[in-house]
Amino acid sequence: MKPYYPEFSAGRFFISPVLGCPARCKFCYIYSQGLSRHATFNKVSIIETIQWIKKHPKFSEGPYGSVLSIGAMGDPFPPNINHDYIVDWIRELAKSSNPIQLISRFKIKEGIIKKLRQSIQYENQLLISTSISTFSLWKGIDGNAIPPEDRIKQLLKFKNSGFPTNLMIKPFLLNITERDLEIFTSDFVIDAINTFTVGVFYWNDEIIHNFGENNLTTPKFPKELFEYSFNHDLVCSPKARYKTHDGRSLDRFIELLGKTGVPIFKNASCVSAWLLNVPHVSKLHVSDPLNLCVKCGNC
Repeated sequence: MKPYYPEFSAGRFFISPVLGCPARCKFCYIYSQGLSRHATFNKVSIIETIQWIKKHPKFSEGPYGSVLSIGAMGDPFPPNINHDYIVDWIRELAKSSNPIQLISRFKIKEGIIKKLRQSIQYENQLLISTSISTFSLWKGIDGNAIPPEDRIKQLLKFKNSGFPTNLMIKPFLLNITERDLEIFTSDFVIDAINTFTVGVFYWNDEIIHNFGENNLTTPKFPKELFEYSFNHDLVCSPKARYKTHDGRSLDRFIELLGKTGVPIFKNASCVSAWLLNVPHVSKLHVSDPLNLCVKCGNC
């Protein structure tokens, strides 16, 4: 597998210590980009990665600088690798004092949670997320990850260890995610998180085919997707163009989710900005072509 250097987009550097992913999520874009359903370590070392980032003309160092987002091209904590290796990456990245984001759908042992806590330079430097698009249909969507209930329990462990926690409802899947509104708004979820981030679905023909093969589509699902769709680059892989939709149903879902009182964002880097009380690194509040700003008041 070829080495992957970070991608830069919208104020974030997307870093992948692990390439490929055994979660095999039906919506995942990495498989259509040639990445495997088995996880391997990136051939680019952490030292090379840091050197590359620091030479990048858009890199800004420090707690109010560029966001370092880990896990774009492979879940960083799959079950078949040494998790201490990922802790080493985070420890080295944390030395620059930049805000870091970490997302996983797999089990992270309590010993690793403790080591991650010891790796950070200041409170709220490391944001911990998991992603759930559905509770009721998860076995068909991302059934090789740990169950969504276990992902929430894991977030609670991180929160109790002093980390800010975020639930990514991403991608928001039409006629699927809405079914579980009652669970998403339950105390079970709310007690484990500080924020929600809700994101649109990106797809190509291969991804839609995967949904159809697994009986995950309804007549309304493709109709509404294609009726309001347009082409757009992935944020975490800006050279890759996929289809997405205008988010009308997503916004209706967010309105209902908002009754919980938990802050809701459409862009994960907004969460780090909000936690640190600094303006969004990509000035989303100034230029927002995708309507991602939720007018939280932070910027």
